[in-house]
Amino acid sequence: MKENLKKFIKESVVYRESNPIELVVLIASIATVYIRDSDSKETRENILEAINLYKTYFKQYLKWQQNPKTHQWRPTSDDIPELADVFPQITPMHEWEFGYHGGETLLSASEYFLQGFGMPKWQGGDGYLRMACPVDFMLDSSEEYISFIKRLCNILRPQHGYAGFGIMESIAHDVQQYYQPQVWQLAQRMSGLEVDIPSSHILHLKNKIKGVNWITILNDGYVDQVYSLNQLENEPSIRLINFNDGIIIVAGQYPVLGESLGATPPRDYALVAQSLKTIRATDLASFHYAGEGRMHEAEVRRWLARFD
Repeated sequence: MKENLKKFIKESVVYRESNPIELVVLIASIATVYIRDSDSKETRENILEAINLYKTYFKQYLKWQQNPKTHQWRPTSDDIPELADVFPQITPMHEWEFGYHGGETLLSASEYFLQGFGMPKWQGGDGYLRMACPVDFMLDSSEEYISFIKRLCNILRPQHGYAGFGIMESIAHDVQQYYQPQVWQLAQRMSGLEVDIPSSHILHLKNKIKGVNWITILNDGYVDQVYSLNQLENEPSIRLINFNDGIIIVAGQYPVLGESLGATPPRDYALVAQSLKTIRATDLASFHYAGEGRMHEAEVRRWLARFD
């Protein structure tokens, strides 16, 4: 079953006719966590530790790096300053940003991806860390992947987050825009796929979580708002795992792609979604730019409710 799933995922990629031909949309294991106080020294030190955790597994696959000073992408090189060297120069009143990916070209989508962003103090200091790796990690080593996510949460102590199958795109906005209809088509075909734009989501998730996936992460503040978690504890296929400041909810032994929107949702995902309904966002800004066949506000609302 897992081999058929891997085969289907490999066949779901989207290429663009360029020279060379570039992979611009693919399915990977994705994890995104949202943090507070990204302007603080402690949080920045935690970010550096999280980067090192990811690099312990995947450093050799990272071919491109975003200069944390200029925000320009370049081939990974010792000449590009590391975030650890730049952080002391960035005051709490300024944002920070970094990125790595493993695409064959700069504009290729990649299953190896690590990106972070932090708002300045005067904008609230919220931030996020987003990462991706091959689906084999989740499917063939699911317990190690869950342990990896727990380690990440213990380091960053996020407010909330999620992990599972997700769609990865090119880093170039014009390439993203052109292939957004294909992203929406994939999202409609498979409810378990995360469409993830944390740079936009972060502006609208002050008091709500984005939603659920195979793994859903909640800090204690959100846990205290949910009165039906005990129902999940009685489900043998769902696990609640504690980390330093919250819980990790794992919906099933492995992640699933699910059926099309409107079909019966994956049972475990639906149980988690129902339990967390009071803290889930029901409306977010458009995921995509103008044009037909994209995720505008109405489509986003439909997608957010896909497990209900």
